[in-house]
Amino acid sequence: LPTSYTLKAVQHGTLASLVAMQPVFVGGRIINANKLADVQTQVKQLMLEQSADDVAQTTEVYFNQLLALYEQEKTLDAADKQLENILKDANNAFEAGVTNKNDVLSVKLKQNEMAVNRLKLNNGIALCKMVLAQYIGKPNEEIDIDRTLTNELPDPRQLSVNHASALEQRTEMRLLDKKVEANHLLTRVKQGEMLPSLAVGVAGVYHDPTQKGRTNVVGLATLSVPISNLWGNRGLKRQKIAEQIAIDEREDSKQLLLIQMQNAYNNLETAYKQIQLAKLSIEQASENLRLNQDYYEAGTGTMSNLLDAQTQDQKARNQYSEAVVAYLNARTAYLKATAR
Repeated sequence: LPTSYTLKAVQHGTLASLVAMQPVFVGGRIINANKLADVQTQVKQLMLEQSADDVAQTTEVYFNQLLALYEQEKTLDAADKQLENILKDANNAFEAGVTNKNDVLSVKLKQNEMAVNRLKLNNGIALCKMVLAQYIGKPNEEIDIDRTLTNELPDPRQLSVNHASALEQRTEMRLLDKKVEANHLLTRVKQGEMLPSLAVGVAGVYHDPTQKGRTNVVGLATLSVPISNLWGNRGLKRQKIAEQIAIDEREDSKQLLLIQMQNAYNNLETAYKQIQLAKLSIEQASENLRLNQDYYEAGTGTMSNLLDAQTQDQKARNQYSEAVVAYLNARTAYLKATAR
């Protein structure tokens, strides 16, 4: 301050300053930071898509589980009717004096066993419906599903695609790409920290020590040179290692995803072949039941053999419905594994 100012004037003066700076060059840190923010936004969107796929797959699994239980219920209904007919034949044979009452009691014991199985099945259906309702956001609501077991079971070869081409569409692969991209941008940010930075701006000062306000405005520029970083930057070295790790992880995961696709396809093929075997088992079990029914009515077969044949027929039908459900789950898993 000028020597002519008195201490009192300085004590009661007014001083205000304002500085505005605009970075001109900061080693690309601002641009790369903005790009990194965009990558992070894309990552969140991909994670949302991945979660939606997982929810859809789990919902189908619960749905198919309930469908399998309803198929068992249909099989149980058919088995009950078979037992009713067998009981009629046993009663007729007993009243005619052809057999003793043991045959009648054996059928009734079998019916009691079926009644117990029905109770367990009903409990399973109720519980499965509760789980499905809770998962789809309708807890404490009574829900039902289409109980028709599909006959559209295409050969896996019709669903097969080139796994290498499908790999690029996998959400997991796209997330790995974004991870590599993010680490590359972080490396560039670290490199930018080692470069000089330039900024320009203006500074305005208002001072009023004598109640005669005065304003000064001046243009200015700053140049910052990170001298210590010129001889090495540990942060940059660590970031370069992190970037290479992300690249290696992507390559390893690529191979694992290809293996996962092939495994999903193998499971689909296995499930399809099990359906064919289950169909054959139904044909054989039905024929065996028919023959034992004829043998018993002709007096050349035993009730024990007939009931065993009825049990095998019921088992074969349950195995078929389970095989179809396994195929549906395997198909969903394969479609998900191939980004469809």
